[in-house]
Amino acid sequence: MEHIIIEHEIACGGFSKVYKGKIRGMSLPVAVKIVDPPINSILAHERKIMEQLPRCEYFPQVLWFGSINNKLALAMDLMGQTLESYLSNKEFLLYYPYHYSSKILTSLHLLHKAGYIHKDIKPTNICLHLNSPLSICLIDFGISELYLEPDTKTHKLRRINEFEGNLAFCSENVACGISPSRRDDLESLCYLTIYMIKKNLPWLKAGGNKLESLRIRLNSRNKLIKNVPSEIKNILDYCKSLTYEQKPDYKYIGRMFNTCYKKAYGKFNNTEVIPNKKRHKKRRKSLQEYKYDNSESAFDTIVAGLPEITPRVRAQSKYLDWIRTNKSCGCCSIFEYN
Repeated sequence: MEHIIIEHEIACGGFSKVYKGKIRGMSLPVAVKIVDPPINSILAHERKIMEQLPRCEYFPQVLWFGSINNKLALAMDLMGQTLESYLSNKEFLLYYPYHYSSKILTSLHLLHKAGYIHKDIKPTNICLHLNSPLSICLIDFGISELYLEPDTKTHKLRRINEFEGNLAFCSENVACGISPSRRDDLESLCYLTIYMIKKNLPWLKAGGNKLESLRIRLNSRNKLIKNVPSEIKNILDYCKSLTYEQKPDYKYIGRMFNTCYKKAYGKFNNTEVIPNKKRHKKRRKSLQEYKYDNSESAFDTIVAGLPEITPRVRAQSKYLDWIRTNKSCGCCSIFEYN
């Protein structure tokens, strides 16, 4: 009797298919990845990595591993749609690229701390949670690897004989045949962020032509960063400046994403502090009333200059205190790298 009940297919790749299913005796739905025999070793490798990652929202948990109809299968947490699918949604708001980039940065930081690099960052390898679309999960660790040599525990620069990953979002060094390191995962994240902002990258028109893709990359720097926030340009320049073995400053990158998020969120909500011309009577110390938005910096600036706290300001203060003490909620996760 099979341990897994297969319901229907939800995704497919070159040598694998993903199904929605259930573990027999349990009502919780799961995602079941089934691979063709030639890549059994890749699925076993993926399972090994997933079991060494921390149990948290950023990685799916392995629930079962075995064979179905003589094919190797891996059951894991069921996620929602991919980031690629969500990008085409009309509800993909102005500040979402920076929110999701901050989340992906956290997942990469945790992955790197566990000793691994992903090597295949792209929108289809980022899934949103079923009941919390502002939370993400990093998937597909089939070509992920330890970035430290198992014997010497050093990070050695080497050339790669065969390209692995994807041409669209890989770093320039990887496209040139240099083995990836932590910096390359982060450079891929930069390209993913720009893709979320512009829905395109200059070299995507090259398709699978590696030489043409590389030629366009090297000649389209200005086109790539046009109409992109300066903070994203700074992150990209920083990632390119890292040496092969150098540990990235994740907090610096997080602060840059945080700044972009706040600016974009402010534009989306048309946030500004608007003074009301009506004044209180002199016995109330000549206070002005203000309409407050959810701009934290504007709020702090205005409150610092007020001699008294009005009921409206007091309510806003309580709201912001709630945000500061509940950083784990989806909409406030951007403050993680403050």
